[in-house]
Amino acid sequence: MQLRRADVLRGARDLLDADGLDGLTMRKLGAALNVQAGGLYWHFPSKQALLEAVADDLLAGVAETPRPAPGTSASSLSPTGFGRRCSASATAPGWSPRRS
Repeated sequence: MQLRRADVLRGARDLLDADGLDGLTMRKLGAALNVQAGGLYWHFPSKQALLEAVADDLLAGVAETPRPAPGTSASSLSPTGFGRRCSASATAPGWSPRRS
């Protein structure tokens, strides 16, 4: 069976879930995937590169911030209207934060 990048990412996520960041080593990951640790370096040049790829993979699953439908206000996204205040303050010409 050929080791694929997706398999390495899935295995790394599983180890991170089970053992935390300190528990993820290339040797443990290799053992979990039934390959030698050196085989992992074919897909990722370092543990840091692997961690960055895991983070990118996780963030890719995060949906975009919802946008209001045409004809509605941004306050409809939040019961407190916080979305309206944030979007208005970020786009209002000449806006600056209040200083206390």
